[in-house]
Amino acid sequence: MKVKVDLWRTSLHGEELGIKKMEVYRAKERKFTSDLDLFGKVEVDGEDYGLVGFRKKFWETKDINKKTIDIRLFTKSISWIGTIEENIARTLALSLANEEILHAFNVTLRESRLVYPIEGVRPRFLSGEVFSLLYVNEKNEVEVYLIRAKRVSLGSDWEVYDASTRKKIAKVDGKVLNFGGRWDIKLERDVEENLINTLILFAATMRFYEDLKERTEKLLEIIKKKKERMKLTKSELTLLYNPKIRR
Repeated sequence: MKVKVDLWRTSLHGEELGIKKMEVYRAKERKFTSDLDLFGKVEVDGEDYGLVGFRKKFWETKDINKKTIDIRLFTKSISWIGTIEENIARTLALSLANEEILHAFNVTLRESRLVYPIEGVRPRFLSGEVFSLLYVNEKNEVEVYLIRAKRVSLGSDWEVYDASTRKKIAKVDGKVLNFGGRWDIKLERDVEENLINTLILFAATMRFYEDLKERTEKLLEIIKKKKERMKLTKSELTLLYNPKIRR
């Protein structure tokens, strides 16, 4: 199976889509918020699969303490499939504990009640960046995957391995000649659709990844040099809520 995540150079604003069409999308799907901009499309084996968008409210703010990503995947008929959000508190905890920038994300999907965390792992000597993905399959079995950056590549290329068997299950190849960015996910064995959607969302974060690292570096500088503590927003706090407490 081959998945193509094609991210456009600019997002698709209301004027390009048509104001009425945007209103239809928002009325149809509550996850299609008023500040959401579509910025890419997804194809699976050459067929249209869906669209990806990001929330401008969180990404385009000038407040560095509130700048984060919230990327959403929709079907081509604009039904929500899943979301990937940065967990800023975990990003800071991992980065401070490991003394290098490591990011943390949470993936939520329509077809699952679980949250799938993707977190940076301190790489071994001379190895590229690494993320761990905790996934639970339909049989409630734990699967752990490693998403490794290729050390020598022209684009943002990653390989996905099963951590228990060390077998490669997928490649995520970035295309440097595409101005907006394109990532081809080539699966080397059959996997569940939830895992495919998780990898699609991870690939979509690559559009923002360098800027995200720059923002994290600035946050860490403020925390270390100015001895200031970051105050989480209400939205960020929800990522840390105890799910066993009724609210």
